[in-house]
Amino acid sequence: MEKRVAAELSTDPVFVATEEQDSVESEGEAQEEKGMQKIIHETQKSVVVIETDMAQGSGFLYNDKGDIVTNAHVVDGVNTVRVRFSDSEVHTGTVIGRSNNVDLALVRVDSLEGVEPLPMLENEYLEVGTEVMALGSPNGLENTVTTGIISGRDRDLEIPPYSYEDVYQISAPIAPGSSGGPLVEQTTGKVTAINSAKMTEGDIGFSIPINDVLPQLNEWSENPQTHHETDIQEVPYEKPAVDMDKEAATYVVRHYFDSLNVDDFHSAYNMLSERWRQGETYEKFKSRNDSLGFVEIREVDITMVGDEAKVMLSLVEEEGTEDHWYQATYTVGEENNQHVIVDKEWELVE
Repeated sequence: MEKRVAAELSTDPVFVATEEQDSVESEGEAQEEKGMQKIIHETQKSVVVIETDMAQGSGFLYNDKGDIVTNAHVVDGVNTVRVRFSDSEVHTGTVIGRSNNVDLALVRVDSLEGVEPLPMLENEYLEVGTEVMALGSPNGLENTVTTGIISGRDRDLEIPPYSYEDVYQISAPIAPGSSGGPLVEQTTGKVTAINSAKMTEGDIGFSIPINDVLPQLNEWSENPQTHHETDIQEVPYEKPAVDMDKEAATYVVRHYFDSLNVDDFHSAYNMLSERWRQGETYEKFKSRNDSLGFVEIREVDITMVGDEAKVMLSLVEEEGTEDHWYQATYTVGEENNQHVIVDKEWELVE
């Protein structure tokens, strides 16, 4: 397939900005930042943690059949895995495709059939200098986002037993646990590559262009590989330890405010406990939060109380030209194998 470059050089003339143009540019930068936040938020919904008894990596939903792309080394030696989303919901996945020489694998989660996947940047290759974002769960830190650029193209390297040919070199930092996560084009949110490897020193990473492997992914999706029953290693779900509960509780609260900040009220509402939702309809919840300004979390402290986590926050609500400071406590518990927000307290700080 001919490689067509997505970015083009601009021949726009250079100009000197006036104060009015500076103001317009500032507004444009604010809108661009908000747009980037929305892209990150929407992308994170389809990025998962893939767990086995031997490894942990990342993956992302690539079609509406419930198929998740990851690296072969993440699912090496197993045929069933745990797939965990940002809301702590856990699914069982089956490896339906795995290459022996390309670091690529495909996992199917039947319960995710019909769920909207991430958009792919098909038939286009990014130019050096294009801004990108790498998403994954490095060192167990779920849905971490790092930014950088395409710093090189058509790189070749060997990490036995896998060969990496014509891959992107990226400056966005990646770490163990990020393997299999998506590399997305920053302005569109489309998946352009699969984060796969990094140099032992520095922040140089390598990502497999999605267009180079889409034919193989499509083939596995249409004709899944079969495994001998005696070869299947079951991966039972185990309840996370208390320390992980703390991390998950903090993540849930942060993700809750991220959702509100981009007006994704459905996601925020679904993170509330069943009892909370029984007492407040979605319409009332949306109406109550519709006028909420942008909320920034400044400080976080966590206390475990029995099976629940008390997440204490210092919050700043940016409303127009005014800032309002609050002390808030969100109680996070477990419900149906998910972490949910069960209660909250807000106090205005003068």
